Amino acid sequence: MVMMEEQMVRIYTKKVFLLFQKEIGESNKYICTKKFSCDATKKYSVQRFESGRNFQRQREVTYYVETDYVSCNCRTFDFHGYPCRHMVCFFKKKQVLLLHEKYILHRWTKNAKVGISYGDSDVSFGVEEGAEKSLMKRHGLLAHNAAMLVDVASLTDARSTYLLREFENLTLRVQEIDIQGNNGIPNYSSKSRESQHYIEDPSEVQAKGCSKRLKSSKEKAISKSSRQCSICGVPGHDKRTCPTLTSR
Repeated sequence: MVMMEEQMVRIYTKKVFLLFQKEIGESNKYICTKKFSCDATKKYSVQRFESGRNFQRQREVTYYVETDYVSCNCRTFDFHGYPCRHMVCFFKKKQVLLLHEKYILHRWTKNAKVGISYGDSDVSFGVEEGAEKSLMKRHGLLAHNAAMLVDVASLTDARSTYLLREFENLTLRVQEIDIQGNNGIPNYSSKSRESQHYIEDPSEVQAKGCSKRLKSSKEKAISKSSRQCSICGVPGHDKRTCPTLTSR
């Protein structure tokens, strides 16, 4: 497994590489034997063997033919993110010299913060990958984006509450997707346009009462000062208060 070590020392961070290097060293103490085989899956028993001692506890490595994926029931890869010694033992049995990119988590690579692709091998176990992505690749891509979103939303209570509410709405939308009719992509724009109701502004109605405009106190004072008496013609009073009448 020297080639695999040389490959991963350029990809993994120092801490993760030392852990993976330990798994490679421990894999030399294990033997891998076929346990079960069918068209969909192949199961292998991986056991630790030491001279003078019986076989230890067995681990089961499962190879999924359709998705070209290997998993182990020790769950080291699921919990820690790097292949376990049992998977490495299986790779040695199948003479896999380089680790496939599907078993390399991007967050443990040196270029995790740069966003550079690290895939430099195209190793398979006899099954060519089709045009559609495998289930594990889709799951990994969705899990990566969801984890980044959760990291951002968990910083505050408001973000967390909003994201939980959107997750509920998104779950309902995903369940409504018609995969056969629209390639798995729902057309929400047409539905939203059909469900929208436009409300026009109400028509203007004239207020009840007289149509005279209310004058301000300033306008009233100006209108009073502009009055002229019809008898003497002097502004400021009318004929009822005309001084010529009072002087008679």
